[in-house]
Amino acid sequence: MTRYEKGARLERDIVNYLRDRGYGALRAAGSGPVDVVAYTPSEGHVVMECKVRRSDVLYVPKEDVTKLEEFAKTFDATPFIAWRPAHRRLPRHPLNVVLVRPEDTEETTSSRKITLESAVRKGLSLEALLTDRLPL
Repeated sequence: MTRYEKGARLERDIVNYLRDRGYGALRAAGSGPVDVVAYTPSEGHVVMECKVRRSDVLYVPKEDVTKLEEFAKTFDATPFIAWRPAHRRLPRHPLNVVLVRPEDTEETTSSRKITLESAVRKGLSLEALLTDRLPL
C-alpha cells in the first residue's frame, strides 16, 4: 500500500468513525491543506491534516502546517494533525490515532515535529472530540 493509499484510508476511517457516532464529517480529497472537516461537541468545527508514519517522530513540512492553520482560521475551526503511527498500538486511542494541535509541535528548519511520546501526552484521542467540553 502506498503512502497516499494509507493516508486516504486514515481519512476515510476518521470520517466513518465520526459519522457512525452521529457527527458531521467529510473527506476533503485532493492535495489541499485539509484532509478532514468535521463538527464535534468539544471543539466545534475541526480541520485535520492526516499522517500515517512508521516512526516515533512525526515531521510535517512547515508550509503544510501553516496552510492548515490559515484554513482553520478562515473558517473559525480548530486545526489538528491526525497521526496514526503504523508501527505502534496506542491504548485508549480509537483507530490508533492521536490528534495533535500544531502549537504542540516543535519547529525545525523546514518542518514541525513531535515525538510519539509527546503526542500521546499532549494530544487527544478521537473519543475526546466527542465529549461536551475539553479541558484547556
